Amino acid sequence: MLQIDDFIPHWAMDRQARITAASDLTCEVARIGGRMLVITNKLFHPTSGVCEMSDLKAEFEKAAADAQNLSKRPDNDTLLKMYSLFKQGSQGDVAGSRPGFTNPVGRAKYDAWATLKGTSKDDAMQQYIDLIAKLK
Repeated sequence: MLQIDDFIPHWAMDRQARITAASDLTCEVARIGGRMLVITNKLFHPTSGVCEMSDLKAEFEKAAADAQNLSKRPDNDTLLKMYSLFKQGSQGDVAGSRPGFTNPVGRAKYDAWATLKGTSKDDAMQQYIDLIAKLK
């Protein structure tokens, strides 16, 4: 866990600030009306001054690591589902233009991700975690 005072000088606390530790844990905070508020998907406890990763985000990242080490390669439909849930959970709704007919793989990935448009990041993360758990 990180102590905000260890990483951000007090003069920077009035503006948006970012702290990063060696563990690559990042937390963005802002002081608004005398209280520190979370800007990212991390948890910040104003009373203790501690920033920690949310449980869902930690589980999502663990599931992403586990997906690289599955004992059996999933079929293409499952791979597309994994891809789309990961992208929706990490980036949100699909952006950009759909790849052309000369890129069928990119087109399939885009289409799979586009089907999740409107799904919240948290819901997509949970679905991804559940899918990877089922594939283990």
